[in-house]
Amino acid sequence: MTSLIAALNPTAPSARLQMRQTLTYFIAFIVLGLAGALVGPSISTLATNTGVSLSNVSIIFVFGALGRMVGSAIAGALLGRMRGHIVIVIGFIGMMSLLAVMPLVTSLWVLIVVLFTFGIAECLVDVSTNTLIVWVHGARVGPYMNGLHLMFGVGSIFSPLLVAQSLQRTAGVNWAFWLAALCILPMLLWVSRIISPSHLPINPTTAPSATQPAEKIPLRFWVAAGVFAFLAVGAELLMVGWTFNFGVLMGMDATSTAGTLASSFWLWFTFGRLLSIPLATRIRPFQLLVLGIVITAVGSLFMLLSAPSLIIWLGVGLVGLGVAPLYPTMLTFLGGQVKNVATLTSFLFIVANFGAMVLPWAVGQGFEAAGRWLLPVVQLVCQLLSLLALLMLSRQKLVS
Repeated sequence: MTSLIAALNPTAPSARLQMRQTLTYFIAFIVLGLAGALVGPSISTLATNTGVSLSNVSIIFVFGALGRMVGSAIAGALLGRMRGHIVIVIGFIGMMSLLAVMPLVTSLWVLIVVLFTFGIAECLVDVSTNTLIVWVHGARVGPYMNGLHLMFGVGSIFSPLLVAQSLQRTAGVNWAFWLAALCILPMLLWVSRIISPSHLPINPTTAPSATQPAEKIPLRFWVAAGVFAFLAVGAELLMVGWTFNFGVLMGMDATSTAGTLASSFWLWFTFGRLLSIPLATRIRPFQLLVLGIVITAVGSLFMLLSAPSLIIWLGVGLVGLGVAPLYPTMLTFLGGQVKNVATLTSFLFIVANFGAMVLPWAVGQGFEAAGRWLLPVVQLVCQLLSLLALLMLSRQKLVS
């Protein structure tokens, strides 16, 4: 049957090619997670290398997020002009080169430029992979998209462990970055060998009409949606950036236990993404969001306790479990509230990136002075504000 379909439609990709393309994107996201999650556990070493304090070096979170915003725009432009796999290769080459030099940088301003450029390269891979998997599977992309983002968590689990082992064996993080760079090399060779999917044609029956009246969305909706997106992604990036150092302030060994604590966040985060897939078919997005917020808030309270270490580990795990479904479920929930989903998604992406910039940087400004209390307190405040924004959004029904 497959050969018959291919004969009737020579441009239709075979099932085997689709499987190879999907596997390629899954592995790409594992590598992306491994490389992208290295900076947080290494932040103290990067501060030492550049001769500045944690509060000063935390500015790299801002420029990394700015780079990702610029990279998203560049990726969108490139995908309309060249094959998607070429864009991925360009991004991976940039990431590999920058990972090789990042731990060697001794100037804060050079490190800022490196992180900004790394953010661009990272987003070339991220945006391209997300786009291409939609082109491969079309309307059936749902489970594949969820699987793709699970792979990011899988790769990120190993980053803190890699940093801890590098610190233990060499008293530096150079080898963690260099090994991550080496992991990219086989991906370059693999992606270059796989046929890139073609752009999906636009269905004229579903394309927006130029004569269709513009949708009127009240300002309070934009504000509430923006606040929720800002906090959802910011809360996630808080843990990505500072869990390792939180563990160090708790008295954990930077060469072993603190890295394992940071990896446990990613382990629970990945499990949370996996668990949210069947939950999304059984409960409404609003209910799943409330559940995630409550679990994250409880985990933050556990992190505040100066109690047995088991409570701290449980707290970090619950925060990972709770924040995992917030951003993707938010897109589903808000997408059902408006008709102009494209405009809303673009707005949410911009605001979410501001959250990724501001919150990790803000915590970095007071991390040394306030101590371990700051991270869970800010996380708890984020969840309370998220709940208020969510309640505001739930009262507005814009789609009839």
